[in-house]
Amino acid sequence: MNYELRIATKSDEARINELFIEMLNTIYNTSDSIGYEEGYLDRYFTDSEDVIFVAYKDSVVFAFISVEVYRDEDFLYLDDFSVSKEYRSLGVGTNLIKRVEEYSKEIGISKIE
Repeated sequence: MNYELRIATKSDEARINELFIEMLNTIYNTSDSIGYEEGYLDRYFTDSEDVIFVAYKDSVVFAFISVEVYRDEDFLYLDDFSVSKEYRSLGVGTNLIKRVEEYSKEIGISKIE
């Protein structure tokens, strides 16, 4: 399957929230999960080192992983991670993790948690 990875932008926020809800519904075996609080994702859409990587095909985002940078402690923290059900078991999650590993090297951080 052909798809691309990139850093998310503010225009991806609604889709990331949908994927977050899908992830929570899967984990908790429910259908009534609530998404992110208003403004929670804003820090990822600034010039900070905290980023969200998304996987997309034909302009449709179907997976994401959020990354928080802790420079004082020299590590990246992997926060939320979701791959839409129909794209699981295709290596998308693995490729997102590899992209985070590349990002870690790009910004000079030695550990990922």
